[in-house]
Amino acid sequence: MKQNFIRALLLIVVIASATVTYAQKASIPKDKNAAIIRKLYEAVNEKNLDYIKSLGTVTSEWFDVPFNYTYKGSDAIIDPWKSWFEIFSLSRIFSLSR
Repeated sequence: MKQNFIRALLLIVVIASATVTYAQKASIPKDKNAAIIRKLYEAVNEKNLDYIKSLGTVTSEWFDVPFNYTYKGSDAIIDPWKSWFEIFSLSRIFSLSR
């Protein structure tokens, strides 16, 4: 159980990091970047796979920290989330800052 908790914490860090990196590369303003992150949190909590998938492109890379694996391509973001929701169906993300 402790190992799963640590994996969940690492995943949250990766989510924020990946979203920030995406926004920086796309030259997205800071306030819009924050909105993308909040919407991603909502999408994860609602298991909204359509929104999560919309963040991916053919050049996407998603590093899955808990499993030490890099997914590539337009489904790079969605495939790990599908697996995550199957394993941790009750998982939720909470923002510690507002």
